Amino acid sequence: MQRYCLTDFNSAELTLPCNASGLARPPYDSQQGWKDRNGGTNMQLSPVVRFGYDTTRYDPATGPVSGSSATLEIGAAYLPGRAAITGFARTDLERYFQLGTRANFMLRAAAGTSFSPGGADRVWERNYWLTAADNLRGFYPGEYGNLIGRNYYVANAELQIPLDPLIRFFIFDYVEGVAALDFGGVFDRFDGSIIDNSGGPTQGQIIERGAWDARTLTGVLGFNMLFGPLILRLHWGHPYKIGGYETSAIANGSKWVTHLTLRYFFQ
Repeated sequence: MQRYCLTDFNSAELTLPCNASGLARPPYDSQQGWKDRNGGTNMQLSPVVRFGYDTTRYDPATGPVSGSSATLEIGAAYLPGRAAITGFARTDLERYFQLGTRANFMLRAAAGTSFSPGGADRVWERNYWLTAADNLRGFYPGEYGNLIGRNYYVANAELQIPLDPLIRFFIFDYVEGVAALDFGGVFDRFDGSIIDNSGGPTQGQIIERGAWDARTLTGVLGFNMLFGPLILRLHWGHPYKIGGYETSAIANGSKWVTHLTLRYFFQ
């Protein structure tokens, strides 16, 4: 295993994936300081137990239309060179309801967590990196600091309706409309947020968000367009203020966040 840091060390603060300390102030004063304590290649032994269940039925045009699926995972990691031991667990549950030939409604709940005895082991806990387009569409794809963390929870509800009777494009074999809601967040600590009280320029800002403080809610509208084995997904997310974390789109006054993705079949 080799770790790397996404942070621009010229900025005033470090992102949580590189901080990883639980301290109120960043512990690294330079990129070299981070490399000295976290760099290099490390052997990792990681036993994992997984359980999977899947009764999902697929339609050639729209993908999953009915059935259920579940994934449960628990594991541990030991780094001999660092004398560090950590654990992790995650789950992903989905249920599809067929409303017509191809119209369907999906419910999904997913969560993941990392843990360790604490101290120096905490730095080596697993980080999860969520893709905004598949999980929380109120975030921009490049908001790494808000999409990477040791813990996450996501709930999605999505309705897909065929639009072929109304819309036809000569290059697409099938077009459907999408309406959805995304709820969830990514965080590093379960208890309350840590606030900067140092008196500096970041006074009053949240350094680490708690689990409930990380919550976001996004309404989604969009289209899925099929041509051959490829699916072009054009979705717009509209984040709402619900008392939790205000996404960048809320902070800068944007009403919609655009997500354009190209997939092979339904992967």
